[in-house]
This record gives sequence, structure tokens and C-alpha cells, in this order.
Amino acid sequence: LAVFAPYKAVYAWNGHNHQNFYYNYANHFGKDTRHGAPNIQCISVARATGALRFNKPIASFGEPQGYMVVNVSGERVDWYYKGVGYGKDYQMRVYAPDAEGDGSVKVNIWNWSEGWSTPAWYENGVKVADMEFTPGVDPAYFALFQTCDNPTTRKYCTPSTEAMLFSVTPSESCKGGEVRVTDMFGNAYSQKIEW
Repeated sequence: LAVFAPYKAVYAWNGHNHQNFYYNYANHFGKDTRHGAPNIQCISVARATGALRFNKPIASFGEPQGYMVVNVSGERVDWYYKGVGYGKDYQMRVYAPDAEGDGSVKVNIWNWSEGWSTPAWYENGVKVADMEFTPGVDPAYFALFQTCDNPTTRKYCTPSTEAMLFSVTPSESCKGGEVRVTDMFGNAYSQKIEW
């Protein structure tokens, strides 16, 4: 802490955690951490090859294989997750109500963390509701995991129950909609879905 104390901001990057994860030591999700390191932010990045030992195009939180792109301009530092084969705007995957059979639309925003807005659900271009944070297993990753029969791979690739999922119950007659969210740097993202 003494070494880092003179710096306005310290960014600690790592890629060992196997999923995207952000921790702001100043005030993590509104909790007083009382550790005395208000200038440190830790950013963990998923493996570029996907889930450990699985080596499929998806990691255990449901994020596509990819990497962080970091932009530094003077004292300003920002970043976004770049899925391999996708553009910068691909920051989420939306699931139709029948994906898990519970009647709710789910969205996995794989780089969501404190500082992002709460995702909002739109029907016919009109905001219907803020989505509820419901961390759980990403449906796409779970489906891929079910195709694996190697015991060792299954052991190390068990689906995470902490994917950054949000859910909402759509209107009864609804056949589609849009999820909108803004990241901690002011970048707006959206994705539409129909069923």
C-alpha cells in the first residue's frame, strides 16, 4: 500500500481468473471495504481460449473468447471486452423466454460491473422495466458443457453460477424487444431479440 499510495490510480490486470471480473478497492458495489487502498482497481480477464481445458469459443461466464482493449489518453484509462470475431458493440447475449422455460428474458453482459447502468428492457422502442440482477449459469455455456463427456474436462469446466445475468418478464403478448445498457465509461450498448 505504501508503494501505491503516491499514485492517483493503480490498475492491476490479470488473466488467471478464467472469467471477466472487476473490483474497485475504493468502494466495491457500495460496500465499505476498509482496506486503505482507494486508488486500486483490479481487472481480471477471461482466458482468450475460453474455459480452462474446454477450449471452445466461450468461457465459463458465457463470454465469447476474447480479450480486453485498453485505451490510455493522459490520465484517462478505459477498456472494453472484445470478443474474437465480433465488433466492439457485442457486449451481451440476450436469451428468449423459452431458453430456460421460466418465461423471462435473460441477458448476459459479460463485462458488466459496478459503474455500469442497470440494463433496461424495451418493447416497441418503449422502456418497460429495469432488469433484475439474477446471477446464474449462462444458458449457452451450459448447453455446450452438456456436450462434453470427458470427466476431467467436465471437472474443470463446470458452469459458473455467477455469470452476470439479468432478467425481466416480458409483456404477455410480447414477441421481442431490446436490452439497453451503458458501461462505466459512458458507452451505450443494445441488442434486440425476437421469438
